[in-house]
Amino acid sequence: MLNSIATSPISKPCSTGGEWFAIHTYAKHEKAVAAQLAQRQISAFTPTVRETRKWTDRKKIIEIPLFSCYVFVQAVEWRDVYRTVVTVPGVLGWVGSGREPLAIPQCEIDAVRAITDERLSASPYPFLKLGQRVRVRGGCLDGVEGILVARVNENRLVVSVNLIQQSAAVSLEGYQVVPIS
Repeated sequence: MLNSIATSPISKPCSTGGEWFAIHTYAKHEKAVAAQLAQRQISAFTPTVRETRKWTDRKKIIEIPLFSCYVFVQAVEWRDVYRTVVTVPGVLGWVGSGREPLAIPQCEIDAVRAITDERLSASPYPFLKLGQRVRVRGGCLDGVEGILVARVNENRLVVSVNLIQQSAAVSLEGYQVVPIS
């Protein structure tokens, strides 16, 4: 069992398509912003995970955003949708450098989708930059690369989106991982 934390960005062989960009939203507005973008024919992705909330009288499973205050937008050219996106209620602005948004590599979006589409037990995780890269072998995450975080009796893979410096952790129980040199 490893007794240290190893970190690095995640990647999977990138697929093709329009470029992905991040937009910053007000807290708890992610789903509403994504719905408004869809009504305006703009492709948006808000990764969500299921969480059990407990009240004194009941328990309920709810869907919460994996990355609080962020929605991903896909566009062939960001300039074509820039104005439309910033006029959506709940949007604070584009994530980027200066006045231009920066594209997120398709492989990072694909890695986040692999986790959310399979409904794996994932949770937000502090963004980490340094450490050992690993690749998952087998199962629905086959080929996904990321950060191996080892704790006593628990190994987790951290999937990162570098541009917004947000990460998510997923349990590696039952998966084989190999180091990447």
